[in-house]
Amino acid sequence: MKEVSAILLAIDGDYDDQALLAEIASIASDSSARITILSIMESAAGDPDKNNAVSRLQKWESTARSTQLENLSAALSGKGMRVDVQHATGKPYLEIIRETLGGEYDLVIKPATHDRGIRRLLLGGTDIQLLSLCPIPVWIFQPTGSKALKKIAVAVDLQPDDPERSALAKDVLGWGKLIARSVGAELHVIHAWSIYREETLRARSALSNVVDQLSDNKERLHRRWLDAALQQAGLGNDEVHEHLVKGDAREVIPEIVDELDADLLVMGTVGRTGIPGFFIGNTADSVLRNVNGSVLAVNSERFTTPVASAGQP
Repeated sequence: MKEVSAILLAIDGDYDDQALLAEIASIASDSSARITILSIMESAAGDPDKNNAVSRLQKWESTARSTQLENLSAALSGKGMRVDVQHATGKPYLEIIRETLGGEYDLVIKPATHDRGIRRLLLGGTDIQLLSLCPIPVWIFQPTGSKALKKIAVAVDLQPDDPERSALAKDVLGWGKLIARSVGAELHVIHAWSIYREETLRARSALSNVVDQLSDNKERLHRRWLDAALQQAGLGNDEVHEHLVKGDAREVIPEIVDELDADLLVMGTVGRTGIPGFFIGNTADSVLRNVNGSVLAVNSERFTTPVASAGQP
């Protein structure tokens, strides 16, 4: 797991500058980290009248954003980081991804946006699209009452016979370990397992004992998988809290993250390019839409974004 030395900080709306500053400082591997601040403004609808209300509002927002970014840049520079500020106009998730394709970044950090009128979705559409399509890890930041990261939850999908999923689980654990060690936070690792159609099988009383035995055997199997994954990641028993939970991952992961009051959830996404326009696994999509706090999504190394780089069709 390499250290984080180049971060793309994407700004497309309001954010808590002090909380964001603390978050960046916690993950940057050293004081000489390179931070590129990318400010994205959505294009206003074409109108020949440059003095209309929409244009004037956009100019005001651009001026206010510039002042805010200057203060953030100065604060990061004051911590010894190399800071560059860039501006772009267009769809935020597209401009962010295009920048990652044109530069060598280790991580994208972006304050969360919230879709107005959709109360149940904790992440906005821009965030979900970015998490789905970005080729490098994406940290969607949501401020909490604490300015520091105290609890980090890592959700892993373990399938030893699937090389791609195994490699992704290793990367996810690596990110969790890196961040937890950097900030001295508690590290919690979550792995959910279940039995296919268990309720249907238990409905037949004659199979009840068989299902119990199957459940015990499967739990032991997943325990071995989890222990092996933690050992491979170099995580000792003294630095990790294990949560081996029976149930649907889409339900139990958000529940455990909420119970822990975790400040950050780290998890993997699996690109499914066989379905046009759908590049995130069902489980990841459901979990990411229903967790509180910040999330760090790591995609498979084999994933190739369908977004074209700047200058390409």
